[in-house]
Amino acid sequence: MPRYLDINIRYKTLEGKTESHDAYSSWAALLQHECDHLDGIVYPMRMTDLSLLAYNDEPGPLAREVAENPKGIDPLFIDLVERWPGRSRWFTT
Repeated sequence: MPRYLDINIRYKTLEGKTESHDAYSSWAALLQHECDHLDGIVYPMRMTDLSLLAYNDEPGPLAREVAENPKGIDPLFIDLVERWPGRSRWFTT
C-alpha cells in the first residue's frame, strides 16, 4: 500500500497542547510508518506481494534526495544516508 507524499500530522504534547505539522516526502513516509507501529502494523503487513520483501542496497529515493538537495531534509535522515552500508556504490554514473 503506497504512502501519501504530503501529510499533516496532529498530536498532543505531554502538556496537553495540540501541535500540527506538515510533512513531505521521506519525512511523511517515516511518520506514516511510525503511526502504523502504534496501530500494531509492521511493514510486511502493508505489502501486496511478499516476494518483493528484501534488503535494499541503498535507502531508495531518500539517498537521491540527499544527494541532489538536502535542504529541508531532517538531519536525522541525512545522517542515516551518510552511514548506510555500501554508500560508496551509489550514483557512480
